[in-house]
Amino acid sequence: MRFLGMPALMAVLMSAPVMADAFDAFYADAENARGFAAAQASGQIAQGRQRMLAMCAEAKLKTPAADCGCVERELAGVSDRAFYFESVLAYREYQEKVDALRAEDTARYAQLKAQHAQRMGLARRLEAACGMV
Repeated sequence: MRFLGMPALMAVLMSAPVMADAFDAFYADAENARGFAAAQASGQIAQGRQRMLAMCAEAKLKTPAADCGCVERELAGVSDRAFYFESVLAYREYQEKVDALRAEDTARYAQLKAQHAQRMGLARRLEAACGMV
């Protein structure tokens, strides 16, 4: 499966007004659209939502302020397309950092970590809305 180049996509994502353009560009790629359809049909998106709820329940043991009902309500407002998009971006960010560590490129790893911390992804939005998750 091919995804938009992460550095270019991340640059676009840093600017909120153009988020819709990045989203549209992502789904304009036929392979990304097929990946979404396959993930939806196989139940992977529903499973991902359930994993996020399970992670909240685990986090609540350590952080009682975590509001898993809030997480469930917030996730209900996220379309499957947006959930898949966010999941792919999160995976790509993770993979970039792993690649930097494997290459023992600590400067690149630090740069990626700082860059990725700036993006208000789904997990960070849930944290902000619902407490530590």
